[in-house]
Amino acid sequence: MSLNHNMPITIEKKIGRKAWHVGPLSLVNLPSPSQTNYHERIMTWLDSKQLKSVLYICFGNLSHPTKIQLEEIAHGLENANHHFIWVMRATEEDVQEKQILTEQEKGLVIKGWAPQAEILTHSSIGGFMTHCGWNSVLESITGGVPMLTWPMFAEQFYNEKLVVDVLGIEVKVGVQEWGRREEEKEVISRYMVERGVRRVMDEREEKKRLGERVNSMKEKARRAVENGGSSCVEMERLM
Repeated sequence: MSLNHNMPITIEKKIGRKAWHVGPLSLVNLPSPSQTNYHERIMTWLDSKQLKSVLYICFGNLSHPTKIQLEEIAHGLENANHHFIWVMRATEEDVQEKQILTEQEKGLVIKGWAPQAEILTHSSIGGFMTHCGWNSVLESITGGVPMLTWPMFAEQFYNEKLVVDVLGIEVKVGVQEWGRREEEKEVISRYMVERGVRRVMDEREEKKRLGERVNSMKEKARRAVENGGSSCVEMERLM
């Protein structure tokens, strides 16, 4: 992702090799709206909510929090009292279904695939609880949505450090342990979940600070893929 004209020079010097910075590709190939009933139900539900009032939650395809952790997240969401869309990994019992969509009092629970890029660009989305996978980070930035970080494994903790400590567009929920075995990790309490959600969605100064910084990154990302932008220039240089 090319957001700073000085980045290519710095990175090339660091790694000692040529580098071409293109993207974010999610802006180059925007998804076309689906006409399925499943898609329409999600968008209609979002249309009925106020500006930046909904929290989007997704931990990716490879992460599977324990039942105890899911319960703590659910209680934290209930205590924070915000509308939400929660995308969960489909269980073995769900494999026959491509998508399972359940509407609850405060939110939508989706098991399986969700149109994440389109959800994150909807005006009612005010925050994103994410595992910090790089695609999710890019889609959140290009949607102008502040993030609540919940890294699981691999490079996700490095991504969290970048977006929290360097870019200043995320709030940590408190996860400290790396690993694929969720059963061995410390359970993040409902209090910490609620506190993180309130920081992103409620606290006026924090919400304003995060919003200003992520919107600035959003505009840089969009300029990068425009004709004459840094991404287009880098692609021409590569070719």
